[in-house]
Amino acid sequence: MITAAEEDIAAAAEHELTLEPAEYAAAVCGAEKVDPRVAVATSAMRDDLNRRISRRGAAFRARMIAHLHAAGIEDGDAILLVDLGCNGSV
Repeated sequence: MITAAEEDIAAAAEHELTLEPAEYAAAVCGAEKVDPRVAVATSAMRDDLNRRISRRGAAFRARMIAHLHAAGIEDGDAILLVDLGCNGSV
């Protein structure tokens, strides 16, 4: 039986891997007896999905760099990015 905590972690992985809802659903389809985290991780290793995840990550990185440049931060500047965690709780 899958616990609520395991489902929450799998949902977070869906977000972190930039999976579309249909991609996530396909990843965990038939995984009722398997930890959904394992199902998502296994699916993410498929070449087609891995390429999409990598492409989305590269696009996000480009948007982040463009945002930093727009804020006046230049290449080579020292910056600090702080991850506040879920809902700013950390």
